[in-house]
Amino acid sequence: MRKAVYRSVTGAMALAAVVLFGGCLTPRNYAERTNYILRPQPNVPKAEATEKTVGVRPLAPAESVRDEIAYREQAYELSYYGSARWAEAPRDVVTRTLKDALIASGHFGDVGDARDVQPTLLLIGELREFEEVRDAEGRFAVVTVRLEARYTADDKAAWTGTLTSRIPVEGDGLSALAAAMSRAVAEIAEQAAAGIVKNT
Repeated sequence: MRKAVYRSVTGAMALAAVVLFGGCLTPRNYAERTNYILRPQPNVPKAEATEKTVGVRPLAPAESVRDEIAYREQAYELSYYGSARWAEAPRDVVTRTLKDALIASGHFGDVGDARDVQPTLLLIGELREFEEVRDAEGRFAVVTVRLEARYTADDKAAWTGTLTSRIPVEGDGLSALAAAMSRAVAEIAEQAAAGIVKNT
């Protein structure tokens, strides 16, 4: 009788161990999230050097602009990829690229975060669109930014503009979208730098 009970307890313990360790060792279906990197490289011509300085505030993102990658197939319907996102917040990428473009122009004595410099000009703005658009013409990376460069002495606008870049996505997948989006961000920065330099 004791042997039967012992065998029953031992068997139950062995079964529990199999279930416990089997659960630990069995591969699970985790939902992998992929982060996509943006690498904008603006090409800005050199301009006449001045002593003017620019303070750049981080762009304010529209509610629809998130770390998640957005796509639009209908005019008034925006969706997001469930398992993919940008490795860095789009507003941070665009803000930094704007600074890089202004620095590359050589027109300004200093360009930096608005809180770190005593600027002649203050650059503020809003990132309004940052999405993939799919339509009858294909896939496109679309970026829209509203920018204002204002003199800090009297708050008068030196230059303002609403800029949109629409770059075709060459190839399939989200890596191709990231490449097109990088070019779109660079194009926005180039246009902004050209406008600000010309008017200051």
